[in-house]
Amino acid sequence: MFRAEDVSVVIPAYNHERFVAEAVASVQNQSLLPRDIVVVDDGSTDRTAEVVAAAEIPALSLLREENQGAHVALNRAIAIGAGRWIAILNSDDAFEPERLERALGVAREEEAALVIGRVKLIDETGAALGPEHPTAVWYAEALAALERAGSPARGARAHNFAVTTSNFFVRKELWAALGGFRAFRWVHDYDFLLRALALCPERVVFEPSLEDVRYRVHPGNTITRNVEGALTERASMMKAHGGLWRRALHGIGWAPGRDHLRRALASRDFAPPSVLAGAEASGDQEPIRCGLVVENLDKGGLEMVVASLALLLPAHGIEPFLLCASSGGTVAGRLARAGIPLYVAGGRRDLWRAWADEVRPHVISTHFMSFDFLETMASHGIPTVETVHNTYAWLGPHDWEKEAAKQRLLSGIVAVSRTADAYHARHIPGRADPLAIIPNGVQPERVCTLPRNYARAALGLSASDRMLVHVGRICPQKNQTGLVAAFREALRANANALLVLVGDGSDRAYSSALEASGADLVASRRLRILPHTDDVATILSAADAWVSNSFFEGWSVGATEALCCGLPVVLSDCGGSRELAGSSGERGTVVPNPAGDPLAVSPRAIVAPDPGSVARNRDALAAAMLDVIGGRFGGEDARAEIRTQRAREGRARFAADAMTAAHAAVLRRAVAGEVALAGAPSPVVAVPR
Repeated sequence: MFRAEDVSVVIPAYNHERFVAEAVASVQNQSLLPRDIVVVDDGSTDRTAEVVAAAEIPALSLLREENQGAHVALNRAIAIGAGRWIAILNSDDAFEPERLERALGVAREEEAALVIGRVKLIDETGAALGPEHPTAVWYAEALAALERAGSPARGARAHNFAVTTSNFFVRKELWAALGGFRAFRWVHDYDFLLRALALCPERVVFEPSLEDVRYRVHPGNTITRNVEGALTERASMMKAHGGLWRRALHGIGWAPGRDHLRRALASRDFAPPSVLAGAEASGDQEPIRCGLVVENLDKGGLEMVVASLALLLPAHGIEPFLLCASSGGTVAGRLARAGIPLYVAGGRRDLWRAWADEVRPHVISTHFMSFDFLETMASHGIPTVETVHNTYAWLGPHDWEKEAAKQRLLSGIVAVSRTADAYHARHIPGRADPLAIIPNGVQPERVCTLPRNYARAALGLSASDRMLVHVGRICPQKNQTGLVAAFREALRANANALLVLVGDGSDRAYSSALEASGADLVASRRLRILPHTDDVATILSAADAWVSNSFFEGWSVGATEALCCGLPVVLSDCGGSRELAGSSGERGTVVPNPAGDPLAVSPRAIVAPDPGSVARNRDALAAAMLDVIGGRFGGEDARAEIRTQRAREGRARFAADAMTAAHAAVLRRAVAGEVALAGAPSPVVAVPR
């Protein structure tokens, strides 16, 4: 399940039995599901509550109260919602399928506290309102006035361009800082908008490319039942907002609130593990205590996989305890702030033992750990499962001897791909089969696609640019120099091609050589080399395709994220490339490995690869680049449709929760004593076809 732990949807409902089922269904059909849905029925006299209850959605909470007005229902629902972001949906409106992820993507990119887009005006039947309808005429004028004003703060003085609270995607801290919605019957949304603009105008974002809210205009709208009362209330509210003393109060007294918002919005911390899902597998049983062990948790694909396991295992009845055997890092800090128990041992054996004595795990899941650590843990008698994360091409003969010796200390292994497993088995003769092949999954928040026009504008792309992207550490393994060489060939045939490389350039020698080899392409703005960023969603949303030319991988997290953003992939033959591209190439193209046989890659093959292999790889890679950015997928509309479908398929196959469920199944078997390397059962293959 692809769920955003950061987002709650709240639905204030009142006498909308005709429409509320569509509202709830539109949330269930989101490309990125919310953490929870909170419906507050504000004393409906029809069957609104019964219709909601009939949906039987596990993540939905329904509360019924006496009629007190929309502002009370909203405040109660938001207080209950577990997400840091709140998407409001009135019970007679509906969301388009990409509403939540696009709004979340824009909110993060802009570090916004309140995101507002354009609304689609519909009638009782769901049909679009004609341009001559009075509401459509008013809305066109409101948008025109906003454009003339040049900023939301100035535009809001003339019109409530937000139109409806269904158009509010709001940070919970902003709602708290403003004291929630105030007691206005008709203009509580307008009042909230004006107060948000007074508190933090730079954090209120109107993004016209967001057009994902369907606002229903019908005789039952609250405002249409008493237009005169609504106008009177609006006049009173606007007068209260107009005094100079109030502006001064906002400017002086709200400074701490602004600072708190700024810090919260700049945070890239993980959302705490979901409590709602926690009972899914555990029932009344005591959770299994699992030690998740890595050397460090700074940044990289392996680190993001371990982070996903730490955050999602509780939903499967397994309580994680993280041990960074050597050092912590960026990801470790984010997990600690999310409430995951974490211990950093500084490479000391005595602290490894102390951790095991304190935590008393039922099972240990290790991620490329040393023989020394496993030997230290052996005396505790704890079943241990190792994950083979890569084709360990950098290991020498002595290293492989240690890797082979590790096998007798393990209860079993899993591998992230068939290629990683085959490479491992080739170097350890007689090694038992893995307990499972479990491909890496991706975290939903990493792949919130933004509106394409917005993302491309953010990167300064022209309409004609055809952008190929690669995100990964800039190093010999990833072979960006070979990628640039192939791109140079493709550029000769398509002058609109653009290659964007994003990654940590801490390997200064290799980074300098890469920059030198592509200096002319950088000067002509056909090659961009950008530093590492955690915000890959904007880059992937702007791109036309993902391209990688690695010598070796286990299972590329970056390519998986690209697929989940809807991009086709072009991959060298290594790791999980064939599975990612699809058995019939439906998700992308696999080209020859730049070193030849992916199961024979070695340090020597990387430093001095066979010229024939390099030439085959370069020619095939250039041709695949041209194919994927050319006419293969038709025009822009056809590309958009295919992209949406590819994203849905990718998310169905490669969700982090599916990965975690497979790991949880193996760990449970280990605790039950059902696995052992000696005479291990046939592997459980979890690779999506």
